[in-house]
Amino acid sequence: NKLKNKEFDAIVLSLAGIEMLNLKKEVKEIFTTEQMLPALGQGTIALQCKKNDQKTLDVLQKANDKETYYCTLAERALLEAIGGDCDTAIGGLAIILNKKISLKSELFSNDGKKKFEYESSGDLKDAKEIGYKVGKELLKKAGPDFSTQGN
Repeated sequence: NKLKNKEFDAIVLSLAGIEMLNLKKEVKEIFTTEQMLPALGQGTIALQCKKNDQKTLDVLQKANDKETYYCTLAERALLEAIGGDCDTAIGGLAIILNKKISLKSELFSNDGKKKFEYESSGDLKDAKEIGYKVGKELLKKAGPDFSTQGN
């Protein structure tokens, strides 16, 4: 109701949600990933099962999209490296081109006034290590301007 009653000065919503609600005609601007990186792991669908349930694991393996898997692996490793969670002011996007993975990220200071950016790329098999590297480099850049305390 707040959206329909225009009870806001500005609001940023996911494009997927806007499209699902058929509200695209209400949108004034759609941000590109160059303007605003998405949340880490945005749009990833994850399925879980018991570790020893081989029948289900075989089915899930067939349904798994390898590119999404590697991108998610890199993005989650980045979040783990900085000790972040779903409330951390960080954006990131892993993409695959020519069998190489590239991870771009931006981390904001606790007060939101400073932005720290880092990007790295490499072989798909190194997706997790690339995520950790990007996270560690972001922490170096941010120094005392970032802490998971209070986020």
